[in-house]
Amino acid sequence: MDFGDGQVDVLGRKIIISVQKVPHLVTIIEGVTVPLAELLKKLKKLLSCGGHVAKDKETGSEFIQLQGGFSAEVAQFLIQEGIC
Repeated sequence: MDFGDGQVDVLGRKIIISVQKVPHLVTIIEGVTVPLAELLKKLKKLLSCGGHVAKDKETGSEFIQLQGGFSAEVAQFLIQEGIC
């Protein structure tokens, strides 16, 4: 189910793809259940960008942060790879 705000509900889990400006554009990917390091490596190669796996200080959950605004490209990649 598409929530219209970058959230996708997959089997009761939400995958959130958001773009934030802090002070430059970054794309945040949360809620993915595949190994983040492997996914990050593939995305960096595909999009020719930098990025890293970060950890939320409050919840302790890990997420991917990419340098640049790539929400549409990330969503398309996740669908093509069968991740969502």
